[in-house]
Amino acid sequence: LVNGDAISVVMTSNATPCLTGSPATSNPVTMTVNALPTTPTASATSQPTCVVSTGTITVTTPLPAVGITYIVTGVSPIVAGVTNDTGVFSGLSVGSYNVTTSNGGCPSLATESISISAPATKTWIGGTTDWNIATNWTPSGVPTAADCVIIPNVPNKPIISGIDGNFYCYGLNVNAASSLTVNSTNVLTITNEVIVQSTGTLTFENN
Repeated sequence: LVNGDAISVVMTSNATPCLTGSPATSNPVTMTVNALPTTPTASATSQPTCVVSTGTITVTTPLPAVGITYIVTGVSPIVAGVTNDTGVFSGLSVGSYNVTTSNGGCPSLATESISISAPATKTWIGGTTDWNIATNWTPSGVPTAADCVIIPNVPNKPIISGIDGNFYCYGLNVNAASSLTVNSTNVLTITNEVIVQSTGTLTFENN
């Protein structure tokens, strides 16, 4: 059926006393077929960090208007759909999602999968005490400004040594009974939160 089709119902009977007037045709009814809503455009506008464990997906088209609703559904892992009329979905756990929209009738086709990704994490394993050696970290690699750094209590505690070095991490968590030492003339830039747990230490040396 397409929009504007005229539909009639024809009834035929072979039973007495319904033979009179058979077949009978109803008055025509004109069909109205609503167009499928346009597939929305949406993206992850914030990702989890060392501090905030959830992300946000925002719909950019169609814009909010009377009668329009948006539905975000988790596809991996499967999460029941959540509906709102703003197109902004915050507090989303790590996973893959798609978004549909509705104008009061049928839902649109779904967007491509949108990922809420876990933050990059570097954990100290300490083959030696040198912060600047890739194999002292898992996954391997010296931390960058995008990494959440975790220093557990292992025998070889990290030391940032050398002269006039510049080192980075996004967040730092020094576990209980562990430590991090930054030798003088070196700089460790931490973009976000610093956590030093009970009995842990973070030391910036001065000469």
